[in-house]
Amino acid sequence: MKKILKITGIVVLILVLFLITAPFLFKGTIEKQVKKAINNNLNATVEWSDLSLSLLSSFPDARLKLNNISVVNKGVFEGDTLVAAKTVFLDMGIPQLWKSEDKPLSINELGLEKALVNVKINEEGLANYDIAVSEEKEEEIKEEEEGISLDVKHYAIKNSEINYLDESSKMFFSLKEFNHQGTGDFSAETSTLHTKTKGLISFKMDEAQYFENTALDLEAAIKMDLKNMKFTFEENKALINQLALTFDGFVEIEEDHQNMDISFTTPTSDFKNFLGVIPKEYLTELDNVETSGEFGVEGRIYGKNDEKYIPKLAIALHSKNAYFKFPDLPKAVENINFEAELVNETGLMKDMNLDLSNLVFSIDQDKFSANGNFKDLMGNTLVDLSAKGRLNLANINQAYPLEMIWI
Repeated sequence: MKKILKITGIVVLILVLFLITAPFLFKGTIEKQVKKAINNNLNATVEWSDLSLSLLSSFPDARLKLNNISVVNKGVFEGDTLVAAKTVFLDMGIPQLWKSEDKPLSINELGLEKALVNVKINEEGLANYDIAVSEEKEEEIKEEEEGISLDVKHYAIKNSEINYLDESSKMFFSLKEFNHQGTGDFSAETSTLHTKTKGLISFKMDEAQYFENTALDLEAAIKMDLKNMKFTFEENKALINQLALTFDGFVEIEEDHQNMDISFTTPTSDFKNFLGVIPKEYLTELDNVETSGEFGVEGRIYGKNDEKYIPKLAIALHSKNAYFKFPDLPKAVENINFEAELVNETGLMKDMNLDLSNLVFSIDQDKFSANGNFKDLMGNTLVDLSAKGRLNLANINQAYPLEMIWI
């Protein structure tokens, strides 16, 4: 028994020593493989301050960590930083350490922490993220079996920021305090990817600010057909501030365009859904606001998305006999009714239209009503609006905390 224990102890000691010393033994080989894979697959300058390899932090996998990594563009966007991140880590099976430099690395898990991603499309339609190597070089890489094989089961992005600027359409989108993770099987032709996303979204088109630091909480199960590059949404729910949405549909990626058909709706008709889309800094007391009546959203985004076309839209909003009152204010906004529809039936930016009908509301004795039509929202907008009523600014201030808007 003593001999067995002694042998077991020696074996354990050897394993522990291996786990501690292996990173120093294999670090150089792994770093060469990573650099070779990047140079073969990306037309950009990729640098990092240091690389570390651990067999303990992610056992039984080996964890490769790149610190202070940056991806800087070449060509049209020469010198622009596409990605800068504090940490990128790759988990791989320990047997990967013995692979020769001409064999691909197989990655099981990916992680990105404290990253800043700046995506840009210039007025000519060229994108700074188009940094993949040419098709000719890609074929050479396939023949030589070099690169990185993604057999990812889990990935995560933590505390990051993503900015998207399209100069041709004057559209800006950003995600701050972005945390996202997904679990699936990217090595299979078909599988289901389970994702969770949280962040603050901002969206601006031309001079119109539609969202600004609006909270987003999203859970989505996505059926992935990697052979046909089709992604189908299943069991999905989103929370925009406190507006809840459920949605389904698909996105299909073709060589020069994307096809999509996504439908969404509010699961409840509570008017608090409407107040829920107002940014939190303007509406800090939502939980204590008294509401009644109905509000709902139903929408569909469908069709082709490419250099010429955007997806078609049919989004309807409606409110019926609604009311809200802030707890510390003496007056309420009552009898809120409206119907609005955002429509684009052609997929051309110039055909983005908004119809507003039967808008009415009252504050104390003040009553207001309006109907209108707004054509070419993204361009030189044509407005046909009729309004009737009286709005006493003193009453508005007693029904809605305007001072929050001016902070």
